[in-house]
Amino acid sequence: MTEAEKLIIPEDKKALFKYNLVKGVIYRNRDGLKTADRLALELNSPRDRWVTALREALILLDSGDMEKGHKVIMRLNSIYIPSEEEIETSRFHLVMGIDRYARGEIKGAQYDFTKGLECSLGKGLLPEVIESTVYLGKISADLSEFEAGYENYRKALNGYKNIADDIKDEGLRKRFLSDEKIAILASEIRKMNQILA
Repeated sequence: MTEAEKLIIPEDKKALFKYNLVKGVIYRNRDGLKTADRLALELNSPRDRWVTALREALILLDSGDMEKGHKVIMRLNSIYIPSEEEIETSRFHLVMGIDRYARGEIKGAQYDFTKGLECSLGKGLLPEVIESTVYLGKISADLSEFEAGYENYRKALNGYKNIADDIKDEGLRKRFLSDEKIAILASEIRKMNQILA
């Protein structure tokens, strides 16, 4: 820590923590997350360190670095244990599910995605509802439970449509609906539809 950093008052450190956390999440910038983690440690905030580690794990898993992502996940409960009421609990179950699914722990992943879905529905977190539902669709398809897979995929697609309905700018709405995740989901729905036909 530099001399200048030592002079920063705690309230400003909290603001810097938030800035670096957001920068890390939006730009998928692990350096921002490392700075946020250091600030959370200086602020003696286990919860903020946990949130930072959770976001880092998600970035690693999304980038395909499953091994590093798993190592970060294994640290989470040694940092802080959130209550079910906390908003980040939904994201925690989603990240745990992604990690377990990637490691072939289908039943454990199914548990985490179901728990994440329940938490997300209770808090009105539509992006987390959609992601959990997509993964539950994948698990259903993996288990040859095609009707359940189809239903989960349809629910997820309807979630994306609900978000699109709230976008007033036509160009922005079209760009949102042309996202690769939505195209892949539509393709999975067509596959399920062919299997069930």
